Order: sequence, then C-alpha cells, then structure tokens
Amino acid sequence: MMARANEKKSVTKRGNRPEEPPEKKERERTAGLVEQLIAPFRELRPDPDCLYTTNHLWLKQRSTQSWRMGMDAFAARLFAHVHELIFPVPGHFHLTGSYLLWINNPAGMIAMRSPLTFLVMAINSRVREEPRILLADPQQDGWLLEGRCSPEENEAAIIPHTSLADWWLRDINWLAEELQERVGRALMNPALGETLQDGGLYIHDLSHILGTAGHRELLQQAMEL
Repeated sequence: MMARANEKKSVTKRGNRPEEPPEKKERERTAGLVEQLIAPFRELRPDPDCLYTTNHLWLKQRSTQSWRMGMDAFAARLFAHVHELIFPVPGHFHLTGSYLLWINNPAGMIAMRSPLTFLVMAINSRVREEPRILLADPQQDGWLLEGRCSPEENEAAIIPHTSLADWWLRDINWLAEELQERVGRALMNPALGETLQDGGLYIHDLSHILGTAGHRELLQQAMEL
C-alpha cells in the first residue's frame, strides 16, 4: 500500500507535461540556427534597373553598346570572403557557358560562367586590387566587367522581372534545405556545437561549419548556369 502511494506521488511530481524527445529538441535547435544563417538573405532586394541571371549575376545597360556585369547580393553574401579575382583579358569574346572569371576564397577557386556571349571591354580594376569591395557593394561599386552583349540571345538564363521575387525565395529555400542537414551534423562536433549554441554563428562561419569541401560545393551549385 505504501509503495503504491509513493509511486503515485512520484508520478504527480513530474506533472502532466511529458518531456520532449531529444530528437525533437535537436531538430528545433538546428532549425533555429539555420534561420539565423538565412535571415540576412531574406533582407536582400534586387535592383529593379538590373537584369538577373540564373547563376546569380546581374546585367545593367550603360548605353546601347555597353552593359555592366556583376555578382548579385545573394552570391556575394554566400561567398562571405574573397581573396582574389582572376579577370578575363579585355577584347576577348566569351561564349555562353564558357568560363568568364575565377574567384579565389577560403573554399577554393570557384568558376563563374558567362550566361551569354559577352565581349569584355573593361574590368573593374579597383575590385581587382581590393576584392572586399565586391562583397561590400556587389551591385554598385563592386561591378566586375563591362562589355557588349545581347540579353535576348539567351533568354533562358535571364530571370523575368515578374518572377524575380519568386526566384530569390526559391533560392533562399534551397539554401535553407542545404544547410539543415549540414548544420545538424556540425552540432555533433562538441567544440563547434558549443559555439553555435552560444549564438556565435555568422555567415562568415560557413566554411568552418560546412568544411572547405562542403562550402565549395554549395558555392558551385549556386553559381551553376
């Protein structure tokens, strides 16, 4: 009789709220950390005066004969760091899908392909000397190339203005899905997991979180034409 009373008392102490399974806690924590990484991307807005391509470049007409090309803000934020840019030689044609320039960052060398036939007439020498400008102001002072092109030549690579918001949202959702599993695995690393749980997570830590190979793979997928 006394044993049953003690057992009943013990059950009452625990209350009516069942303890959440550890798996659910891990999922919720991972989702929160992923959202912390994704939040800056949600604040990005496209420039209505630019055309955007499927491999995260922008084009802005300067005159009837001249267009500027650069990296959009989504890709710039994803890179987080740039050590060096290897530019093409002015005066050369680059066909659709051919390598246009190379970006050296902590994840390695990432190739940027031309979304359409482009005659390079000039490069941004200031960005070549100070690559940080590309990430600080990718859609203005951080422009990369100037040259001649015909956007209508490869309409499949140009995102219509009416679809731009949906396209960016799709890429944000893609990034969230890619990070969900990778951040979950990172939490299993005791040293890194402690840092993440303390709120010390920034987009600059992507190479640290994903590893060099994982970050490079993510960048290559984003820059695919």
